[in-house]
Amino acid sequence: MSDLLAKPWGENMVRSFCVGCALLVSGCGSKTLSLDADGVVTPSADPSVVGSVHEDIGQLAVDDTRLYWLAVDRENGVANTNCTLRACDKLNCAASLRTIAPRKSFGALGFGVVGNEIYSFQALDGDFGASPSAALVATDLGTGVARTLATDVFHMNQFVYRGTAAYDTDAVYFSIPDPASAQNEIESISAPSGDSRNVVVMLGSEQIITIATHDDYLYWLQSPMQGLASLRRIIKKGTGTLELLADGLEVTKLPDQFGPFSALAFDENDVYWAENTLSGSIDRCPLSGCSGAPEVLAAPVRAPTAIAIDSVQAHYLYELDAFSYAIAECDAGGCEPSVPSITGVDGANLLALDGDALYTATTSRNLNPNAHQASPMAEIRRFAK
Repeated sequence: MSDLLAKPWGENMVRSFCVGCALLVSGCGSKTLSLDADGVVTPSADPSVVGSVHEDIGQLAVDDTRLYWLAVDRENGVANTNCTLRACDKLNCAASLRTIAPRKSFGALGFGVVGNEIYSFQALDGDFGASPSAALVATDLGTGVARTLATDVFHMNQFVYRGTAAYDTDAVYFSIPDPASAQNEIESISAPSGDSRNVVVMLGSEQIITIATHDDYLYWLQSPMQGLASLRRIIKKGTGTLELLADGLEVTKLPDQFGPFSALAFDENDVYWAENTLSGSIDRCPLSGCSGAPEVLAAPVRAPTAIAIDSVQAHYLYELDAFSYAIAECDAGGCEPSVPSITGVDGANLLALDGDALYTATTSRNLNPNAHQASPMAEIRRFAK
């Protein structure tokens, strides 16, 4: 399938190979793809399968019409580099696969879909040399034409995997530790013009775990290298007071993460986060901060890593066992830990929602990073909410 995944933008791709993976998905059963004489994937009895791919998936996103993901190449270089950015029409994925940025994206920083463009940080030279320079690139989702918003944003080094980014309509916000400095900061590059780069806030030596935007504010989780984390926010332009919303949080950066660590989520009243310890929890505070201890929505939850909130339910991804991931749902108004509705999830960051469905990717292979597998396989799935 590798030759077919490299098809240029706009060219149909309907070929895939599968070995009849038995996936533990509650209410759906196992799945086997049938192949016609040309190897074309044909519809199966399992309506949840959007598409099958021979690659690791590092991040999922969805908008009104399309599904997007990072295809991770663990065979070349640092694990969170050499990522390929792909998209397809979410209701007809097999016939509409598009490769947006082949083998050029920095996986830890993920991507963001803003309007009719997709933003990502990419190697300027098209490959990963000793110290490639990264640019912020916007690709038009209709034409496939890419434009560079900013050049020489940073240089690849061993600390990029600790970086994180958030993609908003007015700017892209990112933080990458500087190994030569004790200072960390959150910077912004204006969007869609890219004509301004600014330091939003200086944060000393503490690690930035994740950043996210909501309404007029930039929110983030930060922590010292050893110690408890805190949740903070500031007006996105960097003006106003730096606010402490919650402190003493047991949140750490995932060691092998692709795409922005999605441990922050929002509804109209509250900010939610995952305390991703072995006996963790899903917590929340009012958007303006907690007056006391955070409210615990669900606990204990084993190492929760991603949250998505809609008007009715909280959806969270967590470890079912070591290197085994599952998704559960509960009433967003308050819930107890629930049995998993989807198991066999392909990684710690694969949870996306639209108005009608939840999207994830499942696999039957061993997800232990020490278990080498040259030909990984995953199935992207859609479940009605």
